[in-house]
Amino acid sequence: MNPVYSPILSLGIHPLLVNRLQKAIQLQKRNQVISQLHLPIEPSCCLSLAQLLSCEHLRSAIPREIPLNRVKDKTQICYVSAIALKLTGRHSRKGSPVNLALEIGDCLEQMMALKNDGFHSLDDHPLARVWQNVTVRVEASGWIYLKLTEQGVAEWLQILVDRQTNPSNLAQSTSRVAKNTSSLPKNALKVCDSTDKFHILYGHARCCSILRSAVKEGIVSQNLLDFELKESSSSLFKPQHPAEKNLISQIATALDAAYLDRVTNPVSIWKSAQALSYSFEEFDKSCRIWGEVMQCDPQLARMRLGLVVITQKILRSLLASLEIEAPFEL
Repeated sequence: MNPVYSPILSLGIHPLLVNRLQKAIQLQKRNQVISQLHLPIEPSCCLSLAQLLSCEHLRSAIPREIPLNRVKDKTQICYVSAIALKLTGRHSRKGSPVNLALEIGDCLEQMMALKNDGFHSLDDHPLARVWQNVTVRVEASGWIYLKLTEQGVAEWLQILVDRQTNPSNLAQSTSRVAKNTSSLPKNALKVCDSTDKFHILYGHARCCSILRSAVKEGIVSQNLLDFELKESSSSLFKPQHPAEKNLISQIATALDAAYLDRVTNPVSIWKSAQALSYSFEEFDKSCRIWGEVMQCDPQLARMRLGLVVITQKILRSLLASLEIEAPFEL
């Protein structure tokens, strides 16, 4: 089986924010040039926006690499960028980092109210509705903080629940046992042969076990290893328990790692799967779904099932990228 890159691995928050920061820098440069030319910032301007950004010096001013890091706080999904510091330089004469950060921050907020950035639709991104629920904060140091609101987290989780992971060769992975890892690169084998391997495979099998029970209850539908939570909406996702928040945080970390490594670093991908499986194990121990919880608070039980669906999809996709079949049961 050849390595498979599942679409769900592209739905991390990091690539969304990098995309928006790049577009905000474009808008900031556009506004700067228009201001210098004393032109009105209107579509009817005699010099089209496309012509403005076709200038070589403008294109070169937009960096391909955007510095963006996750804030180390498992209770929220927040990122910080030093892009203004990078663009101005500590000892350059290009202006104050904080002023540039404020201008980029203003452009980010403007984009939340726009359907397009003057060139492309802003609605064609799969996480477009998540972007509408991001707060922007600029500090005096020039750092730009981007944080998902509770609604933003809920919208993101709902998108992950709805996203299918069934390219044809991935859908055929219905093995009840894990595939031998002998075909993996040597640097990956060193990790895969560790005792942590069991936790990853067990995590996926445990997800499948919980979801098969939900299928019997009519709450979840199943097509091979694709599970779908029925009658789900973003209003469902209101995590309160620390184990729920920790699992959501680890889901964000795993998807960010998949994006940053483009599934080309097997050791990094394996470690992401390992960390996700450990977080799920703690969630499974701490957050009940059946019995009294399902009877007294069915919304809470369904939300937790949604987190199980997401975890199963991501673990399965990470294992597939390493050419390891996800076990249906152990």
